[in-house]
Amino acid sequence: MAIIIAFPLTARTQLVRETILTLQNRHGLAADRFWRSVLNRQTGILQVSGVLNAEEIDRQLSAFASAVITGMQDDFLEPSGDDASEMIK
Repeated sequence: MAIIIAFPLTARTQLVRETILTLQNRHGLAADRFWRSVLNRQTGILQVSGVLNAEEIDRQLSAFASAVITGMQDDFLEPSGDDASEMIK
């Protein structure tokens, strides 16, 4: 049996980007509460969409978490504006 996810969480680039932006501005308990709410909300959306297999939901959430972490790392490591030209000198 195959499970087809019409819109996998990692393909929801706006969701990934908004999550990254919010997490960059929250710290400690506020960031933890926000992260848990995002995961809970996405679990519910997957279930309503017909994804009831717990292992598939875990895979989707894990891939989403990886996309968010990678995006945050990329943002942190990518110099911007004048900082980039200073690093080249």
